[in-house]
Amino acid sequence: MPAGTSRSTTRRRRNLDLIDTCFGTHHLYFGYDADQTLWTSWGGPAGNVVGWLNTRKYLETRDAKASQGWAPMVVDVPGWGRRGEYVEADKPLDPTKQKRIIAGMYGVQPSPTDGSIWGQSMDRGFSRMDMPGYLIRFVPGADPTNTGLTEIFLPPPGSWSPRGVDVDSKGVVWTTLGSGHLASFDRSKCKAPISGPAAATGEQCYEGWTLYRFPGPRSAGVDPRAAPTTPITSGSTASTRSASATTCRSPRPMAPRA
Repeated sequence: MPAGTSRSTTRRRRNLDLIDTCFGTHHLYFGYDADQTLWTSWGGPAGNVVGWLNTRKYLETRDAKASQGWAPMVVDVPGWGRRGEYVEADKPLDPTKQKRIIAGMYGVQPSPTDGSIWGQSMDRGFSRMDMPGYLIRFVPGADPTNTGLTEIFLPPPGSWSPRGVDVDSKGVVWTTLGSGHLASFDRSKCKAPISGPAAATGEQCYEGWTLYRFPGPRSAGVDPRAAPTTPITSGSTASTRSASATTCRSPRPMAPRA
């Protein structure tokens, strides 16, 4: 059989390239940009960067090192609206500086509306790490390594543990929660600026959430608020016809979870 052909003369042979990255990878999804950027999640919540591969550049050059990049996850505590000086994740919060956080993405999904990258991190019930689960929004900017900013959002009180993520054509984010809910998050409903100390804890924009209780029996001897749940995978379609919707109230302090 001639080189460069496959069993079907109408199809070309496909090559499989293994690309070493300087960051952890787990799930991955192509962006909507001209470079067809491949965005990756870290997997476990201990991940501390967002990583990507510029596939256009890689296919043109086959230079894996020059085609990839990563950015720290930095939240905008002072409300500058751009990346600036920040304190590291293991340092105390300084209200005059931005703050690096540790919240590795498990699911990852680019938004088709504004170029942002959404993900979610697992909480202690899944990861056995003493940290809550968040929805995560990463805004790359012109030079993601140096301009990328991150936003984190905790599920509202009485719900917890995002598991998987998807973004619909209107930019609304969907996830399932370990508390027994299908949930949507619409950032356009946020009433307060995404800044201040809450930017580093995720206790903000509860009004952006809408919860749909999953139907079904509950197990005896467990938290009565919990119900059957299922993870959302990137590109999945969710139905809410049999669930009841609850639009969440404005932010209020959350008690620590046991």
